[in-house]
Amino acid sequence: MMTDQKQSQRNCVYGPAPSRRLGQSLGVDLVPYKTCTYDCIYCQLDRTTHKTTERSEWLSPEEIVTEIREIVIAGQQGDLRVLSYFIEKDKNVYLFHGFTNAGNFGKYRSTFKNTMSNFDRLRNRKARNVKPTRIKVVKVSRKTTLKDLLARHPSEEVTPEKLAIVNGMQLTDELKPGDRVKILTK
Repeated sequence: MMTDQKQSQRNCVYGPAPSRRLGQSLGVDLVPYKTCTYDCIYCQLDRTTHKTTERSEWLSPEEIVTEIREIVIAGQQGDLRVLSYFIEKDKNVYLFHGFTNAGNFGKYRSTFKNTMSNFDRLRNRKARNVKPTRIKVVKVSRKTTLKDLLARHPSEEVTPEKLAIVNGMQLTDELKPGDRVKILTK
């Protein structure tokens, strides 16, 4: 279902489309329909009809106006309702999703809409100067435990227990040379 959508010259939003990993997904495609460098048999958009390796600006940011989509995605644990805004600003395209189970959507729709429709340039200098915490993948150089490795790469923001969850491991798990582990850095 689509509601209150402003159309761009060409609709760059599609979905919901079948997804092997997620069940269903909402997509953004800035190249013409069925144009790709590949012709994957598992593509959710079916076979490619215009195969090309040509680099081109198929759709310029100026052609994309604010595009709003509201859809229902059926899932195994009930329906999700999604409100998506695609916003062009300063030659960049930003995508915002607000989603909840279909039964609660009415409660959150105005909050989603208010957040997305008030997208603007950040003017607060203090907020603009915040350095984000980033995930860095480190390669293990010698046999050790996750706990010992994380002690050598301490994080002020997250406990070792939470980093173990991020890595899908226990702190007592043994690591061998060549293993890769996620840590946090500024």
